Amino acid sequence: MEKKIPTFSKVLYIAAGFFAVYGIWVLFTCFDNVSQMASSGGLDYHGAGADIFGYYMTNAENYIFFPLVLSALGYIIQIFVNKQTESRTVTFQPEPEEKNEP
Repeated sequence: MEKKIPTFSKVLYIAAGFFAVYGIWVLFTCFDNVSQMASSGGLDYHGAGADIFGYYMTNAENYIFFPLVLSALGYIIQIFVNKQTESRTVTFQPEPEEKNEP
């Protein structure tokens, strides 16, 4: 039996893809911003590790976490729907004919 991907799972996978692409873009933007702050003298790398980490987490955390959650949810729905369709599938097998001998 062929496994099908439910429409809702496809929607979740597409949304996860968009969030992942946006999350990567946000990470690069954060890196550029931190580099610009450091080059202008507004940020010292030594002793500011927690601030830099907090900046990344504040700006990019959601867009890295959401694709993981949406993909997992889409996968769970896909597994659940496929298991339900397997349990509803009924196969009919003909019963063997009995031979009546006189």
